[in-house]
Amino acid sequence: MSLTAADQHSIEQMRMQGWSADYISKTLELNREEVRWFVRGLEESRNLETTTNYFDNPIRPLSVPVPPVTTITSDKNTTTALLYGDSHFPYQDDSALDIVRRISRDLQPDVIIHIGDLVDCYSISDYDRNPHRAHTLQAEINQARQHLATMRLNNPQAVFHLFEGNHEDRLRRLLWRLKGTAAELLQLDIVKTGLTWPALLGLPELGIQYYAYDGQQAFSRVLPKFTVIHGNLVRKFGGYSARGEMEKYGTSGASGHSHRLGLTAHRKLDGAYIWIETGCTCKLDVDYVQNPDWQLGCVVMTFDNQTGAPSAEPVYIHNGLAVWRGTTYRSTF
Repeated sequence: MSLTAADQHSIEQMRMQGWSADYISKTLELNREEVRWFVRGLEESRNLETTTNYFDNPIRPLSVPVPPVTTITSDKNTTTALLYGDSHFPYQDDSALDIVRRISRDLQPDVIIHIGDLVDCYSISDYDRNPHRAHTLQAEINQARQHLATMRLNNPQAVFHLFEGNHEDRLRRLLWRLKGTAAELLQLDIVKTGLTWPALLGLPELGIQYYAYDGQQAFSRVLPKFTVIHGNLVRKFGGYSARGEMEKYGTSGASGHSHRLGLTAHRKLDGAYIWIETGCTCKLDVDYVQNPDWQLGCVVMTFDNQTGAPSAEPVYIHNGLAVWRGTTYRSTF
């Protein structure tokens, strides 16, 4: 970063006055991306509101009290949950994630669920790859871990779950393709335990439970009478994939994968059901699809603890802005 100490001081003063990163960079004639990164650091430091629990290195252990991974227990009448996902680090949309963080800070949900595809795993993809993309798998992991740590520190009492998506599953497929003597490495205990997403992301020390991308996700029961999966259906419009997942499982639930925000409801003789698509928090201008019909967003769920009756609030994020429960959230990115 080429920002001088004087530049940083000026940026901090203007940010305290409420100016956006883009306005600051234009006024001070500074590089926009560098100003955005500096402002992001200011916001995260302010959100943490502590000096002992600051996370500045993706490798250093995190000294923060975290709850044990357990099922939901609450003395309240309701349980709240924040669901979001498909971030695809390092191709995340910083403005969308900034709004998700702010909502989580205001809501202080009982449960946080990242519904999968936290990292893109672009460098180990089977698809044709752009040679000009310089990101490494380790860079993706570092950025994703930084995000998880920030979410954890903003919500220290939440039960936190991370679902594996098809993009994280690229690591398993890569390892399973090893041939000959290289395949012997997979028999080493340190490889079996170290080359896993919980280990790579440091999930145990963050108090985050991980669910592999397999048929067992549907049985996770992380929410009362509500199925949560990453999903594998992509249909034409928002809500269509949700309908397909609901018909497949015959329950209420939520899924990601489609990058769309939508809700479907269905009533049968044995009860009423809803299914939610949780949108995405990744960039919408990608080079492998033109003008995708994707929507940035997240979902706030509230459950009656006695009956499990759900209420769903999809939060649509557009151009760095979202409106939720009477509050307008504007991103600084």
